[in-house]
Amino acid sequence: MKGGVAMEHQSIWATIHKAWGIKGHKYLLKLMEQSQDMDFWSMPAEILKKRYPFLTEEMVTQYMCLRDKTALEQVAYLDKHRIKVIGFYDQQYPEMLRHIYNPPAILYCKGSLAKANLSIAMVGSRRCTPYGRQVSAQIAEQLSLNNVQVISGLLTRPVI
Repeated sequence: MKGGVAMEHQSIWATIHKAWGIKGHKYLLKLMEQSQDMDFWSMPAEILKKRYPFLTEEMVTQYMCLRDKTALEQVAYLDKHRIKVIGFYDQQYPEMLRHIYNPPAILYCKGSLAKANLSIAMVGSRRCTPYGRQVSAQIAEQLSLNNVQVISGLLTRPVI
């Protein structure tokens, strides 16, 4: 859906991202680029494979398994935590991020993506301890309360 991720499609991109994880983000970008509408959401597996030959058998299977089961769960989770999904082709996607090597296909955003005077990226472990999670959340909160834009990423599911 070149040109932007419509609000009603956020959960679809989030579901696909959940199904494929980080390893599939190049394919997700390609799917976003080639999807003029969201008709792939209801396509049978065989048609998906023909229309989007860059998708592997495993990716189609993962997508089909999660498609119906988790779409409503994703919508509820995103709404509950006030998380926006911003696709690579969305106008809100940060311009500087578009030009890095291997940019993320989608961003999970809580708060504003307005240009900030100061931004900080937080990078950590995917297997952090409860203490590490607590401290990093406190640091991020204090920074954001002081108008510092906090950027974090590559989680398989947003943990806010």
